[in-house]
Parts: sequence; C-alpha cells; structure tokens
Amino acid sequence: MRLLLLPVLILPACVAGQAQFDARILGYEGLNYACDGVVHPRLKIANNGSEVMNTCVVETWKNGIIDNSFNWELAVGAVQAEVRQPLLPAVDVVDGDVLQFHIISVNGQPDEVADGNVLDREIDDSPLEASTSLVRVDVSVQGEGGGFTWALHDVQGGVVAIEGPFAPGIAQERWVGLDPGACYELRVRPTTGGAFFDSEVTLSSGGVQLITVNDLGTDLEEREGVIAGTVMSVVEEGYDGVLVHPNPAHGMVWVALPQGMSNTTVRLLDATGRQVLVENVRGSGPVGIDLSGIAPGRYLLIGQDLSGPGTHEVLVVE
Repeated sequence: MRLLLLPVLILPACVAGQAQFDARILGYEGLNYACDGVVHPRLKIANNGSEVMNTCVVETWKNGIIDNSFNWELAVGAVQAEVRQPLLPAVDVVDGDVLQFHIISVNGQPDEVADGNVLDREIDDSPLEASTSLVRVDVSVQGEGGGFTWALHDVQGGVVAIEGPFAPGIAQERWVGLDPGACYELRVRPTTGGAFFDSEVTLSSGGVQLITVNDLGTDLEEREGVIAGTVMSVVEEGYDGVLVHPNPAHGMVWVALPQGMSNTTVRLLDATGRQVLVENVRGSGPVGIDLSGIAPGRYLLIGQDLSGPGTHEVLVVE
C-alpha cells in the first residue's frame, strides 16, 4: 500500500487569529486642548499579539503630515491583552488641528493586524480659567442606572484626583489643590449599566461654578478643560483642611490654613508618630516652611490653634 502524502497548509498567525506582533490603540488619554501651544499625547495601547511586547513604534501625524515617529521602549514588557498608556512626544498645535496616530511595528516587526492601528483626534476644546488653584468638585447622583467616575487629569494626561463609581442617592464634595497656572481636564466617565439622567458633577473655584456636567449618558465620556488659577493658596469658605503646595515637596513647602485659624502651631509627624518639625504660623498663609534636613517619606502635617482640634494633611517629602 502506498501512502499519499498531502502538503501541509501553514496559515499565517494573523489569519489564524494568533498574531504574534499586534498592538491596538484603545483611546486617547491626553488633554483635548493646547496648553501653551502644545499637547502631550498619551495613548491607551493594548498588546493584542501572543509575543510579549517590548517595543512599539507609533507615528504622530498632524493635519495629514507626519510630525514624529516614536520608538516606545517598555521597561517591563506587556503580555497579551495587557494595556499600557505611553506618553508620546509633545506636538505644537492650534485649536482645530487634527492629530492621527499610527502603530507601525511591534518588537521591530510590522504590525500584523490593521484593526486598531489608527486613531484620529481633533484638538478642539476651549478651557475655562479658574481664579484659584484650590478647586471643589461636587457630585449629586439621582435616578436609576449604572456607575460613573470623575477624574482630574494633568497636562500629560495623568490622573491627579479620582472618585467613584457613584451609586444613586450619593452626594459628595471633594477639594483638590492644583499647580498654579497649570492645565487640567475634568473627565466624567460611565462605568457599568445605564445612565443617571438626574445626576450632576460640578467644578467650582473661588465660589464660582465653572463646569457643570449633567444628564450623564451610558457610553460617552464628558471632558472639560480648566486652567488652574495663579493664586496659590486661597482658602475658601467651607474648606476645613490645610492646603499644602507642592505635594510631594522638596526643600520648601507652602502651607495655608482654614480661615479663622491664627497663631497656629504646625507640626510634622513621621510614620511612627515622632515629631520631626514644629513651626509657629500667624494668619491663614500662605506660609513657607523649610523642609531641609527632613528625610524622604510620608508625614502627617498638623495645624492647630487654641480654637479647636485642628486640621491635618498627608505630606510626601521627596
């Protein structure tokens, strides 16, 4: 009996659904407006290939013309289905410019699957200007539906404050200290389930409501730009905490205390509760405190006078 040998058909990995080298752009995480004439694109990229992704080349185009090619080298490789958020080179833009991002290769090999390789983003937001660097975010949740979160992102798309998800019947107030004059974006993002059509998220500065997001939909993210005020330490009515800037700090930190507190003692305690610094402060500030000689770490900064129990804030010293 003679055996008939048939040729073996070998399918490319991408046809069989097992691409080795495939990355996909899932979203744009950078600010949607120009800050001092530039944007710092941050992308959400997933490794869709079977190989660990160690490098990925991404091109940025502006208005149909290539602006730069970025060879993203991962310090720790991304396994299949893992999502990372690389920060791409800054791009000079004006309102109305359209950016386009192209994935070219993974680990030096051409990307094998075209799906998810291109993302367009129009830079078309107009930020509002806050009067102070201390802002307040209020949430009121009514009605039925799933959850949502709010977050403040900095100029590089990184999260500086986040809360949620929220359930019906929730009301919350959160104070956030921002870098004076810096660019930010408030983002309200649905998580699961339906919508909260009677809910509202607001951002206020200096007692003035700047941003209002309501009638929250089921699948759309709301983004609103805001530029922090240059008044660094205005303590508003209703704020009962201590404002510390910058935080993390190195060398010098500025402290502002709630209105009504005067002749205050400011103490810095380490993780064991040991007092490592004490300063006497007059008025609500801002008052500069020299951190020279303080070892890096997490501390508790406490402000207290004769009128009450005092207030505190966690301070990170670098």
